[in-house]
Amino acid sequence: MTKTGEQTMLLGSVALLCAMAIPAAANTSIVEVPWDQLSGLILGKTITIALPEGAVVQGETISVTSSSLTLDVKKTSDPVRYPAGRTSLPRPSISEVRMIASHGNGGRVLGSVVGALVGMVAGGEIAGHALHGEGPIVSTFTGVAVATTVGGYELGKSLDQRLRLIRIEHK
Repeated sequence: MTKTGEQTMLLGSVALLCAMAIPAAANTSIVEVPWDQLSGLILGKTITIALPEGAVVQGETISVTSSSLTLDVKKTSDPVRYPAGRTSLPRPSISEVRMIASHGNGGRVLGSVVGALVGMVAGGEIAGHALHGEGPIVSTFTGVAVATTVGGYELGKSLDQRLRLIRIEHK
């Protein structure tokens, strides 16, 4: 690989790492609501709740009553206490609800296009200067181009997602 190619790869890697750190902080909103307004925000949506004893449950909200929140649990860190399926969580054990929502697909499209372009340039640079023979050149070029396209898509997907942190106001 040439000196210019190495510099390009290094700059591309640093830019990708920096870009991956941005979405988590930029796409988070925090709201505080009283318990009686919670159902309007989360009913029918997939949420994640960290409970006081350390368990974490994720599932679709079925109902919110004055004394509990009922979930159709899909994932749980404590299947003995909170098995998959319909589970009611007592109101005092819930202080915060996390909800992830996707907004559009612009990040995925942009990430895929940029990833493909970077992959073609990087794949061409690597294959053209480091390999000999048609087979290794084609497979290296294709592998790098596909990998960076997938990486760009995943980075774009994180840009399209918004984390909403809902804190419960206790009166």
